[in-house]
Amino acid sequence: MQTYKKELKPYLYLGIFLFVIGFGIGNFFWLLPGIDYFSKTNYLFTKDILTYIEQTFYRFFITPSLLGFSVGILGFLLGLLMYVRDNDRGIYRHGEEYGSARFATPAEMKKYEDLIPENNIIVSKHVKISLFNKRLPIKIRKNKFKTIKKRHLFRCFFYFINSFPDLDFVLFLPLGYELVQIRSF
Repeated sequence: MQTYKKELKPYLYLGIFLFVIGFGIGNFFWLLPGIDYFSKTNYLFTKDILTYIEQTFYRFFITPSLLGFSVGILGFLLGLLMYVRDNDRGIYRHGEEYGSARFATPAEMKKYEDLIPENNIIVSKHVKISLFNKRLPIKIRKNKFKTIKKRHLFRCFFYFINSFPDLDFVLFLPLGYELVQIRSF
């Protein structure tokens, strides 16, 4: 068995690329003309911003600044976070068959058989399956009703409606201890 591992190299390249982009964006805001945050923000919305970017574009990537390094490190960590995010730690058996399914023995299939032979569907020489779910033992039935305590009754109401598509409507008993199935004939 071999545990799946993601390649780290592409995510390191992504982290380095995001570091460079973040460093440039951080320096762009650091080097904007103005002495405080508000004057730099106001300069962003003037018509001189395009000429400023054309004249000083190279400086965004070569000037060291605290804001540039901080945004660059955040970009690098974002690239590494993408590596960690979906790293599947499941165990896979490469080259082997999936699952552990096996064929049931005739003795195991005997429990799905009805006691009356006319009520069975013949699947194979040794396997017969009952046509009627209600005639099977309660442990192997599908879509069985359960009794619920009163305090859980209203919480489970919509769950029961969705669980039993053949239900016409639900009737609450005055005591509130059971759900009663009523079918139209």
